[in-house]
Amino acid sequence: MKPIDHFDLQEMASLVCGMTEAESDAVINDDEDFDTPLLNKLNVDFEQFSAVAEAILNNNSLKIGFSPMTSKVYLGLQRENVWVGHKADITSDFIQVMEHKFPINTAQNISVGGVNKFRFLSLDMDKKITVNGKDPFAKPELIKSDNND
Repeated sequence: MKPIDHFDLQEMASLVCGMTEAESDAVINDDEDFDTPLLNKLNVDFEQFSAVAEAILNNNSLKIGFSPMTSKVYLGLQRENVWVGHKADITSDFIQVMEHKFPINTAQNISVGGVNKFRFLSLDMDKKITVNGKDPFAKPELIKSDNND
C-alpha cells in the first residue's frame, strides 16, 4: 500500500471538516494539527483519519460505474464489481469531464491494450451523421433493414 502524502491528507481532513481554504492554510502554516477539528467533526484524530483515508484510497475499491437501470453514473465503493454501502450520483460531473476529454465536434480513437478498438465521436446536436447510409439516431422501427427489401 502506497502512503498518501501528509499534505494531501491534511487537505482531505480540512475538506471533510468543512474548513475554508484560509482556515486550512492557517492550521497548516501555524504548525497546528487537525486533531481538534477532526475530533469535533468525526470523533477521530488525524492518525485514525489518515489510516481510514489511505485504506479506502489505496485498496482500489473506490470506483466509477454506470447503472443501466437508472442511466446514471455513480461513484462509490465496490467489492468484486458489487456496490458496497452508499454510492453518489456523479452523472453531471462525469458528463462535464467527458466534454473536456472529448471536445465537441471531434473524433478520438479509443485503444485497449495499445490497439485502437473504438472511435468516440462528440458532435453538436445540429450535426447530421449517417452510418452505412442510415441515421443511427432514428427510431429502429423507422429504419428499413437491407435484409427486408
